[in-house]
Amino acid sequence: MKQEAPNNTPDNELEDIITKEEMNLVEYPISLIAERAPQGVKTIKYEDWVSIDGKRKKLQWIVTGSDEFGLPTGQDQDFFIAIMEVWREYKYKDRAIPIGSVYHMLKKMNLEDTGQNYRRFVLALNRYKGVSIYAENALWDKAKQAYLKKYAFSIIDNYELYERFSKKENTIPLPLGYIKMNDFIHQSILNGNIKNLNLSLYLKLPTPLSRRLYRYLDKKRYYGRSFTMNVCRLAGKLGFTPQAVEKYRPAKLRQLLSPPLESLKKENFIERYSFEPGKEGEKLKVFFTLAGEAQTHVPYEKGESVPVSESDYLVDEILSFTKDDHSRPYYIKIISKLGIQQVYAILSESKQADREGKIKTTRARYLTDLAERYLGNKPLGFPTKD
Repeated sequence: MKQEAPNNTPDNELEDIITKEEMNLVEYPISLIAERAPQGVKTIKYEDWVSIDGKRKKLQWIVTGSDEFGLPTGQDQDFFIAIMEVWREYKYKDRAIPIGSVYHMLKKMNLEDTGQNYRRFVLALNRYKGVSIYAENALWDKAKQAYLKKYAFSIIDNYELYERFSKKENTIPLPLGYIKMNDFIHQSILNGNIKNLNLSLYLKLPTPLSRRLYRYLDKKRYYGRSFTMNVCRLAGKLGFTPQAVEKYRPAKLRQLLSPPLESLKKENFIERYSFEPGKEGEKLKVFFTLAGEAQTHVPYEKGESVPVSESDYLVDEILSFTKDDHSRPYYIKIISKLGIQQVYAILSESKQADREGKIKTTRARYLTDLAERYLGNKPLGFPTKD
């Protein structure tokens, strides 16, 4: 991966800039995908089920916009990324981010210094300032190594923009200011719950959806060679409203997702993708491009090894069954200890038990217990992390 650009890199030279993102704000949407909010829509809501400490728990992520400004839009995410980049340059020293001039912020996103773009930036600030987020079993607290059961927070606590006039005869106003981010986000970053984001690649992508999809898949790339998710769940994670997800058939979602996927393929971020039938509806599967990185191998049988892609395929099959996406590294660990064929047998036995109604806890717990029995009752530690 490219190295971070030094802080004195000119704004218009973005080839080597690797910025940072807070992980929770990548996993769940904080803005709509659309450029404009549908009439009367002030809330993004994502609901799911997760396995925590072997128990099935309800997950909720609810983002509510203000009456006056509404929800952040797909284009507003560009300004949020710019704010995060300035914060990175500032080394996260304080919650208050000295953004300098609005001109400086526009240049971060390769936008012209026009009155229209200035107004767009201020509107985006007002939208993010007005956002309230309620999270239930969704926020990962890295310091506590646990999910927060119920937590409500905002993104921006307050901001200030003011104008300083040039000493030149034209006295052109130069808007300056700061943005104070929420304490939870600041602490999460200080605790290391962040990931890299290639800003130059982000800026090459043509649409808000392609940029949001890139950010989400880039987080999933950390966990393996491939990634699979039901298309309706994915749409909710990206920022489609529940009304839109309910309205669109999988064929429509496939139509909407294909152009951004092609963009990511063109930029050599993903190698290939496919839409496949699944037990709970159509799912998207992507294989990431790992240019310049050696393939990892895992045990197949004693003395043998297989390419990581086969291991990842098995992990995807396990996750499709257990529905605990946060446990990918844990299942890779199981495969490394037992081998491909043994884990296939465990998965098959677990599916049969599920069909016969024998699972009394969760699918993930049942599969884990079965794996430990195959290991001679050696505890593996049930997965609880994201």
